[in-house]
Amino acid sequence: MKPDFSTEGLDRVRSLFFGSILCIVLLCCSAESGSLLIGTAINRQVLTDTSYQRLVTGFSNIVTPAYDLKFKHIQKIRGVFDFTHADKVVAYARDNHMAIRGHTLIWHGALPDWVVALPVHADTMRRVMFEHIEGVVSHYRGNVYCWDVVNEAFDTEGNLNVKNPYFRAMGKSYIEYAFRIADQFDSETKLFYNDYGPYGITKKSDAVYATICELLDKGVRIDGIGFQMHLRIDENREMEKFTDIARNFKRFAMLGLEIHITEADVSISKPVTPEKRKLQIRAYQEMMRLFLSIPACKAFVTWGLTDKYAWFPESRKNYAEPSLFDSLYKPKPVYDSVMSVIEQFKKPPVIENMSIRGKQIAFIMRTLLYESGYAIHMAEREKGISVSDVVWSDTILIEAPRNGVYEVCIWPIAYTGSFLGVPVTYTVQVKEGN
Repeated sequence: MKPDFSTEGLDRVRSLFFGSILCIVLLCCSAESGSLLIGTAINRQVLTDTSYQRLVTGFSNIVTPAYDLKFKHIQKIRGVFDFTHADKVVAYARDNHMAIRGHTLIWHGALPDWVVALPVHADTMRRVMFEHIEGVVSHYRGNVYCWDVVNEAFDTEGNLNVKNPYFRAMGKSYIEYAFRIADQFDSETKLFYNDYGPYGITKKSDAVYATICELLDKGVRIDGIGFQMHLRIDENREMEKFTDIARNFKRFAMLGLEIHITEADVSISKPVTPEKRKLQIRAYQEMMRLFLSIPACKAFVTWGLTDKYAWFPESRKNYAEPSLFDSLYKPKPVYDSVMSVIEQFKKPPVIENMSIRGKQIAFIMRTLLYESGYAIHMAEREKGISVSDVVWSDTILIEAPRNGVYEVCIWPIAYTGSFLGVPVTYTVQVKEGN
């Protein structure tokens, strides 16, 4: 069964907040109703493996063609576009009512030999880019949700990749050029920049952030950013610092960008042990909490669903079991752990402790989300006297204006003021002598 992420109706929100001014402010910032996008990357084997088809269609409302839309598969000979395999994958997705992430238009890692052999000349490369983007984007106009226009322009230190023939020919300007051409041939489909880690605030993410800010200031249309989230578990690698990743996501969201987790997986170094599997579960859980915490996050896409078709490049040849399902398509404990995070998100927040001293009420909350806080509304039953507040910590302190019985509503909120999940309500009695 596909997870249900539908946003609760605003009428219920209004009633819970008793028509307070705070409610009106927060409702104006509330997230759009509708479903988030959850899915996976697929290859052409999905068209022949019926068991895998059932798994993908049962899990996904968005898919990414992992390889079939890349340059070397589409245009092996200059000017000859072969959409045979890509069209079949796209048709499968559309027939099963799944959105499509177009991946990818410009990437140095999947080029046909004829591009690599070209002389390093700016005008030549601009013509190649123009012809390829025009051919691919025009062919799929209106059929994809978004395009990864440029993929992996920077190395881990935040430098533009010197092995990239686009960069060698055109310098940094190739990024702007790619987005402008994509926008020229499809002004409706969302345009994304996509890259690998590190995913926190680092030299690399600073360089990506500065570049996107520069392009946005120049009027270049960039609608979103994709974070791949290929993670690893081994003896010598620290767990990703998700609080830092959340801060990084937040600053891109504040630019007005839509955020996608585009290639999520968590590989385990060999030999695989129970302890490493526990760390994998934790990493996947934190990734989903991160996704649910940031309102700008709209799509969570794994890089494959089953270990049978897992991706192991040379850098990961000593790793295993990265996926949510095993090689027999059965859900692993890590899948159940991700679903448990989603279920927690759909439940009220947990109050760890509540105490009253005089007219001051204190709640200690168990916070599951990142970069989040709480909206609180407290209303007296008889007189309707109310107090509202917003706090950005696990400790909520609110003072009753007078003795009486109060209904307290506590709702998790994102840094934007958008409601997250569902609220918890609590009845307290305030009287002299507490």
